Amino acid sequence: MPGCAVAGCRNFNKNTKGSDIKYFRFPKNGDMAAQWVNACKRKDKINLKNACICSVHFAEGCSEIPLRQRMLQYCPKNSRHLKPDAIPTLRLPGTSKATDETNCSLRLEKIECKEEYMDITIKDEPLTSVATTSTPSIFNKDNNLLNKKIKTLEEENVKLKQEVEDAKNVTIKRYEDALAQVFTPGQIEKLLNPNKEIDWTSEEIASAISLYSVSPLAYRYLILAHNYPLPEILTLRNIIFNLK
Repeated sequence: MPGCAVAGCRNFNKNTKGSDIKYFRFPKNGDMAAQWVNACKRKDKINLKNACICSVHFAEGCSEIPLRQRMLQYCPKNSRHLKPDAIPTLRLPGTSKATDETNCSLRLEKIECKEEYMDITIKDEPLTSVATTSTPSIFNKDNNLLNKKIKTLEEENVKLKQEVEDAKNVTIKRYEDALAQVFTPGQIEKLLNPNKEIDWTSEEIASAISLYSVSPLAYRYLILAHNYPLPEILTLRNIIFNLK
């Protein structure tokens, strides 16, 4: 990071490391950036993309605590953020300490007036602490909106799940109707649930035994090579053995 862009300021990231001095990049707003450039009193051109000004040139009222930290009432070290309209006014080239104090006072008065106006506009209640009275109401309003959206999404999710389940049942029914023209109920169950143990009917067992008796090789071929829905050979052998 380059050093402070203010003419005559010797603050640099390396020699201020570990201190409370913080560096702020030039604003993207053209008018604000022009005011920062004018405050630097530099004779050479300033590269606004990389240039920055250290915190010693800003009055205390120019910084603010982020909203999240105010809500949590937690402010870590060096967490200061510049306000959008902050302008460097302290320790500038050609200004004395008295001038700095005057500029600082005027700046603080302007900021306080602006904040007072914002307080009146929002709730007609002054900001008396870091955790403002308006913040909880805004947070609660946003929280209620989020809860309503979550509830709506949950209801839509339940409807979608039901629609998927209905579509699945319709598809299975269509498959069963089409397969019923060729296969038995037990074979259809085996096709739809390959890993399920099927409770074969006596008619299905009798047909399987007849097919196995004609050609055990063909029966084994249908099961192993084509996953044809038939009772396992071991099942048939056990039934035949028990019949003897």
